[in-house]
Amino acid sequence: MNCSECKAHISEFLDGELSELSSTIVRKHLLSCSDCQRLADEFSSLSFEIEQAMDSIQVPVDLEERILTSIRLEHNTASKQVWLTGLTLILLGIPILALFYSFFLGSLRLVYKTSSVLIHTWLTLITIAVPPMLGLGITLVVTLVAALGVYSLRALLKGFQVNEVLL
Repeated sequence: MNCSECKAHISEFLDGELSELSSTIVRKHLLSCSDCQRLADEFSSLSFEIEQAMDSIQVPVDLEERILTSIRLEHNTASKQVWLTGLTLILLGIPILALFYSFFLGSLRLVYKTSSVLIHTWLTLITIAVPPMLGLGITLVVTLVAALGVYSLRALLKGFQVNEVLL
């Protein structure tokens, strides 16, 4: 082990976070290298001083309760902001929907008619063009592919939260 590798692992060595093998390798290097040993001693001394300083700090008795209360207040504030943002978007969306009502309704009708025509065309094609068992197989394959597509889309959107957009 060279000095740069040893220096990278001294803190982990002193904290007991290395595997036995790595710890043995670092220990052997420290025995043979005075520079790295001096750095390890400085780290150890610094760690001891930090522990002493932390022991001298008085933690307020109600600190945990104050932190939890602060978190609850922050959560309540965030929840109110989400509701207000959602309500604002709805209130802003109503005039837009009113202005473009006929366009949206026409679009929905177009989607309905198009999907209806596609389904009827599919059923007609399946019943006329191919034998019934083959048509059933094709329909099952198409349904399976559609279900896999929906499942894949759901998997992609899993973990996506509306709160992330509204905040």
